[in-house]
Amino acid sequence: MKRWTQLTDHQLAVLQRVGDPDDQVTARDSALATTVYALRNRGLVVTPRVDGRWRAEITVAGRFYLEHGYHPERPDVPGQAGTLSRRRSPRPASEKKRSARQITVETLLQLLEEQDGSVRVEDPDSETRAAWRRAIAAVKRQNLVPAGMHLRHHGRDEGDLVIELVQGEHPDAKYWEPRPQLAAPEADPPHPAVAKLSRDPAPLRVSKDSRERALRLLHILATEWERSGHAVAVEADQPGLTFTSGTSRFVLEVSEESDLVEAPHLEELERKPTYSWQRVPVRSRYVSSGRLVLELPHSWDYNGRRRRWADRTRWSLEDKLGDVLKELEGRVRLDEERRIAAEREKAARRVQWEEAMAEARFRFAEDVRIAALNEQMQAWETAAKVRAYCQAAEAALVESPDSDVVEWLRWMRNYADRIDPAVCGVQAPQLREPSAHELRPYLDRWSPYGPDSSY
Repeated sequence: MKRWTQLTDHQLAVLQRVGDPDDQVTARDSALATTVYALRNRGLVVTPRVDGRWRAEITVAGRFYLEHGYHPERPDVPGQAGTLSRRRSPRPASEKKRSARQITVETLLQLLEEQDGSVRVEDPDSETRAAWRRAIAAVKRQNLVPAGMHLRHHGRDEGDLVIELVQGEHPDAKYWEPRPQLAAPEADPPHPAVAKLSRDPAPLRVSKDSRERALRLLHILATEWERSGHAVAVEADQPGLTFTSGTSRFVLEVSEESDLVEAPHLEELERKPTYSWQRVPVRSRYVSSGRLVLELPHSWDYNGRRRRWADRTRWSLEDKLGDVLKELEGRVRLDEERRIAAEREKAARRVQWEEAMAEARFRFAEDVRIAALNEQMQAWETAAKVRAYCQAAEAALVESPDSDVVEWLRWMRNYADRIDPAVCGVQAPQLREPSAHELRPYLDRWSPYGPDSSY
């Protein structure tokens, strides 16, 4: 399907909605995602990300389509060449085949000026695309973007690469934070922990040639960390340095990347071949590259956070020291937030447990009272039955009873008086502090021994 193929009714409706400034289309409209991507592939919309979510924005080509009813690149429209803006016009063949070596900061700035702030590279190969992206990054890094504008590009990985100068601040600028650049004066004495590592460099997994630079990087980090009120130390059996703050503890390791090379071994070079046609065998081996790496060990407590920084073509590790400290401080804040949240949760659990214990004691006391009441009512009913039985027994006697019967009737009446609370006196039950075993049936999921104890 060509970029200028006529849109369907549904696609046109979505494009109109994107073009309406009062009706935004974002990642929350997941049902429209496929249609938005189709419009983006035709250059009618772009989807920059704001706070992790894409937001559809109409392009010049998209507004052209809404005004004229067809794509501006449609080749079969008479007089189209005069109506298209220069930013969407095809580039000369010389620009399409521009080599990666010719793409410099000056080249990009010149093309942006010549082409009204927009450069379009038609489907470049990976090497050329990477060269354009390096030029874009260099323009931003050197602050060469005109004041009041920002530079953005689309087609980072595939398709046409479009580079534009846009009026106003970048929509994501409010989420950006300045990257601090750290440096330590050469005259500073080495940090005590770094001095200890220089005397015993076993924890440093770097070559001898890179050791001095690794120690200098650690010295800068340790000095700045302590300046912020934290502590740094060298711990036994731990690589690198240990950065601590309160209860937070992070081990920062320093290592060196290796390159796999194919070269003859020194012993093979020293050995003379027996025959003139013999060749020195080549062996593959790893050699130190000089590229240093700072790394925090993996931990699920900080899953998803940055943990590794290394030398690369576009930057050195010295440029990333501010990011390293920023990540350490971020982890300290995260630990503190988690600690406060854990204390609040513990306090809330304590309150819930105390409420459950109070409720359990109340229910236990109620059961004691109910049991005493049932016992007294049963005794009262038994006494009444005994008296009724005595009365019926006396009425059934036809003659004067003997002494044994009289004594039995007297004992039954005395017994009824002894157990009858209405005669001997009503007594309230004696309440006491229940034991943990007695409270268990009233606590459901809680333990009587504490909010954090197992049942």
